[in-house]
Amino acid sequence: MQTTLSNIEEHGRFNIKYFLLGIILVIPLIFLLNNSGFNLRTVVIVLGIPVVTILLLSYRAYKYFFILSLFTNYYLFGLYFSVFVGLGLLFSFVLTYRGITSGFFKTPLTLPAIIYYGTVIPSLINSSNVFLSIYIMLNLHAMVILFLIFGYTVSDYKKIKNIIYTFIALTTIDAFVIIFLALTLGGRKFGISGVVYVDYSAMAIITLFLFMLFNKKNITRNYTILIAALVMVILAGLIFTQTRNTFISLSLTFLTLFVFITIKRRKFNISTGKLIGVFTSIIVVCLILVVILTYVNPDVFQRLDQLNKSNVLTVKKESDFSRNTLLSRLLIWDTAWNAFKAHPIIGIGVYSFPFESATFSTIPKDLYKEFVEGLSPHITFLANLAETGIIGFAGFLIFLGSSLWMGIKSVNLAFTEEQIFYSIIILALQFYILFSMFLTDAWLWGQCGMLWGVVLGLSISNYKIITHVNKSQLNVAK
Repeated sequence: MQTTLSNIEEHGRFNIKYFLLGIILVIPLIFLLNNSGFNLRTVVIVLGIPVVTILLLSYRAYKYFFILSLFTNYYLFGLYFSVFVGLGLLFSFVLTYRGITSGFFKTPLTLPAIIYYGTVIPSLINSSNVFLSIYIMLNLHAMVILFLIFGYTVSDYKKIKNIIYTFIALTTIDAFVIIFLALTLGGRKFGISGVVYVDYSAMAIITLFLFMLFNKKNITRNYTILIAALVMVILAGLIFTQTRNTFISLSLTFLTLFVFITIKRRKFNISTGKLIGVFTSIIVVCLILVVILTYVNPDVFQRLDQLNKSNVLTVKKESDFSRNTLLSRLLIWDTAWNAFKAHPIIGIGVYSFPFESATFSTIPKDLYKEFVEGLSPHITFLANLAETGIIGFAGFLIFLGSSLWMGIKSVNLAFTEEQIFYSIIILALQFYILFSMFLTDAWLWGQCGMLWGVVLGLSISNYKIITHVNKSQLNVAK
């Protein structure tokens, strides 16, 4: 199970502390450039080419550069910047890694991924621009590359912990940016990472909650205060984004976790009283934060309040669509459903809905141009149905089901506190992604797609660690 990195990696020239310090120092520079006369995209590209070239020579450094790229909201040449960096991870891996074995491809997700590929390829027949569909499929290729590489190189829990800590640190920084912008400028704000912060923050909150629940060794008053403070900061950032879907997914995830942990409380060695106490503490912290934010900025919950209005689905004129995102998404869903009905077996072409939707739209042209043109279906399962048909949808369910099965099996096989701790964290993140897929299709592409690839990679890594240790102990017993 243990892997051996090249000399560049073994000498420990990469230090995560300096990396995080560099991030903190770079953020003010980015804001300065963004508010000056410089074209920020041009500056980033010009400075980024030599930096990326250097990083390619160190897999460990490039790995954290990729994690940092998840928090960049740049769209270049039809793909998000993080997708290009994710693809580049393969080159860094090949350049700096020695002794790649067949174990690289031996994962519980390899066959499901091959099946998924096989079921979406036929959809290209119906794409009006096959080359564009194939190009956008780089999103899927990058996701597969990520879970294979992370699953192969992340060989112990220290590496998993470092990745999780880096993600939480970057999410916290992003939260401070959002809070600052919301308090100074008002309105609905997003941070450095863009709209995907809403999913990042939810996943960070879930992880911090489980830190509090399962980390028995370090439970001190200061530790509890730190976790609560981080939750409040990240949650405040989430509230200032005024995004409703995330709260639904987050609530369903916590409910699922409560039921799952309660059923397996003997394995987790957690009393019902502690479980209820920690859940209650999180709820109390959230309520306190809501009260504070309501007092500081009363308008922060204005989008959430729309759900209480009886006329939320009332349409009297076309301008009503722009006032409610649910109404505007109904137009997209109607078009996506028309696309599925037109090609129910193999779909209209993988990743092709944004440029094929005009063919299947039955709404007035002005509404189509404003609310549908160039957009994706906004629901993962509907996107798969429309773009890859029933065959591709079946392949996706096999892939998704296999990832959840691997997560649940890891929890069942885990027997040490450390194995149980990281298994439940990774499974909880997969629960959130599953629920979020009913409300967004961002997990198929871009920043969220790359993050899903990382989560799948960590899940594979965790599964390999557990099964390797179990096998070793079984051999010793013999």
